Amino acid sequence: MPAERLRFDACVKLRTKEEPPLGIELGKVGGGRYAVYRLVGPYEGIPKAYHRLLGDWLPGSDESIEDGPCMEIYRRSQRDTPPEELATDLCVPLRERIIG
Repeated sequence: MPAERLRFDACVKLRTKEEPPLGIELGKVGGGRYAVYRLVGPYEGIPKAYHRLLGDWLPGSDESIEDGPCMEIYRRSQRDTPPEELATDLCVPLRERIIG
């Protein structure tokens, strides 16, 4: 993919009603179904964890990815947590299943 088409959004939960500084946009993360893989360990394991989720689990799961961003939820701060105890949830949006 060409570099000009790459996009990365960093999101934080805000507890304020103040307007953000110039260059920062407010938005909502859509709801729906997500496949969630919890990685316990250093952040260097994130690419391998995505491979397990998308390359190993997804093809045999009877699920398909929905358009939308994947999310990473960092459950513990690296400032006060040893790398082997970090916890990161990798969340991949899934299409709604049509029943009946």
